[in-house]
Amino acid sequence: MEDWPYTLQVGYDRYVVPRRHGVIWYFNHSCEPNCGIKGTRIIAERDIMKGEELTFDYSCDVDWPGFTMPCKCGSPACRKVVRAYRYLPASVKKKYGDRVAPFILRAYRNRGMNRDGTRG
Repeated sequence: MEDWPYTLQVGYDRYVVPRRHGVIWYFNHSCEPNCGIKGTRIIAERDIMKGEELTFDYSCDVDWPGFTMPCKCGSPACRKVVRAYRYLPASVKKKYGDRVAPFILRAYRNRGMNRDGTRG
């Protein structure tokens, strides 16, 4: 499926392909994103300059264990490989807080776990 790179994971067995060339189509990954996920919306994490690329951390909407993608975002915090949310370092999960896909937040809450993988 040629649109696979553009999908958003919205559940552990559900993916959505955004409208071709809709706004989300143009978001790229960054390990230091200027946007984040809040509920069903993408929000700005800071002021964004006119013409600046829009980015979010793809790990915040994927929790499929087999997901990996080379990262060349170039940020000082670049992790070199984008992986599922479950593999993010605890410090990054803490920084993002609740700004991750709702299905991930629900899953961790339902398992009685903090988002860093510890029992809460």
